[in-house]
Amino acid sequence: MSSYWIPWPKIEGSNDWIGFWGSYLGAIIGGAITLIVLWKTIVSNRQEREQQEKLEFFHKIINEATYLDMYPKKIISSLVKGNKGQYFSDLLEYNRKVLELQLILEIEDERNKYEDIGSLIKKIKDNLDVTETLLKHRDFEDEKETQKFLEEQQLAERTSNAILFEVKKFVIKNKKG
Repeated sequence: MSSYWIPWPKIEGSNDWIGFWGSYLGAIIGGAITLIVLWKTIVSNRQEREQQEKLEFFHKIINEATYLDMYPKKIISSLVKGNKGQYFSDLLEYNRKVLELQLILEIEDERNKYEDIGSLIKKIKDNLDVTETLLKHRDFEDEKETQKFLEEQQLAERTSNAILFEVKKFVIKNKKG
């Protein structure tokens, strides 16, 4: 068996200096590792929080859009029953909910976190324009006026369905990112 000998320089005197430098370098390395772990934890927590906020936002707008999707049927039901007071109340509530959804989206648009949120806001504004025409006072005794109203109501219902479709498309597109 052969043995290798590594020449180490012999230093005369106290070896306290090596203890000092060992402690000093150990503290620096330990501190650096601690900072790296802390930084990675902060980044991970931020990503988790942003993902949670995104999911909550998507849940909120899907709920609002689903509510809006079923509301035209309720409005038509009030009209068919001849309950004009309930009809206008339902229509105003629908309009308020559309405005609420628009506001939620515009606030998120300011944060610049989502793609194509502007086009979704435009669709909602288009829906508001359609529902504004329905809020006009009508003479339901006039057959032509009633027919025109029903056509506008169908347009409002299609627009409402389009909002739900656009919201779903928006969520799917942005959920990936």
